[in-house]
Amino acid sequence: MQNLTWLTAIALLLTFIVTRGMERGTLTSISPPAVIGYSNSPSWWPWIIVEERDLLRRNGINAELKWYDNYSDSVGDLNTGFIDGNSQMIEDALATSPKAIKGKVGVLLNTYSDGEDKLIVRNGIGKIDDLRGKRIIAESATFNNHLLSLILASNQSNISTNDLEIVNLETGSASAAFAVNDEIDGVITFPPYSITAFSRKGSHELISSKAFPREIARMLVVTEEIAQNQPELIEELTKVWFQALNFMQKHPDEAYKIIAKHTGIQVDRLQLFQNQIQIVKRSEATETGVLAQSVRENG
Repeated sequence: MQNLTWLTAIALLLTFIVTRGMERGTLTSISPPAVIGYSNSPSWWPWIIVEERDLLRRNGINAELKWYDNYSDSVGDLNTGFIDGNSQMIEDALATSPKAIKGKVGVLLNTYSDGEDKLIVRNGIGKIDDLRGKRIIAESATFNNHLLSLILASNQSNISTNDLEIVNLETGSASAAFAVNDEIDGVITFPPYSITAFSRKGSHELISSKAFPREIARMLVVTEEIAQNQPELIEELTKVWFQALNFMQKHPDEAYKIIAKHTGIQVDRLQLFQNQIQIVKRSEATETGVLAQSVRENG
């Protein structure tokens, strides 16, 4: 009889714990955590602060962040359903992939590129007209093609991508190839990969996204399943994103040290790169017309 009493008490206690955990959102064993990808870009360094300061656990959020050295891998993993959300370019979220198995919905606009993305060229190329007939590395099926199209369209001589020899190579590898291969004339890239591209003697920035305000944007994208079934998760991720931004604003020295340790980039360069993005304010980040339209892929 006494054993039954103890069993009843334990059962009631467990019921209380589970109920309270569900109410507070702190019980992570109820369902697997959502996996949110992000990669190395000044626009997404706040996620490093979220991770290093343990903001997901401290806010009782059933999610985990996954770092990618290769941006394209993160896009591919979201397309094929290996992760539940990803930080990526709007252009890449809109692109249709034959391998996509889940719809995608844009939920949080992070930044506008204000010089972050750029065309770096070899010595001897001084204007857009000089690109005619040149070999330019621009990873296909990513924002790189969009930026290159903007660059060419801004020129008055009607030069087009058909006038270039475009080499398809992943962004990180592209910068490395440009740095050592004299047969490559230019590369579309962004920090920190641009550090490698600039190591080539005589290389210089021909034009950047600064010439195209609000045209290149980065955002958090989640699967349609997450958007429909876990809207509270989107609110929670938005909350910690702005907690991280607030921390970076109030404690810049400490924040840069955290990011430098994670990325291996010197603090002075981090500060330079941070000046090449425009952080989107909260009022626009979740209410912009870009996010009013679901970003879907039906593979």
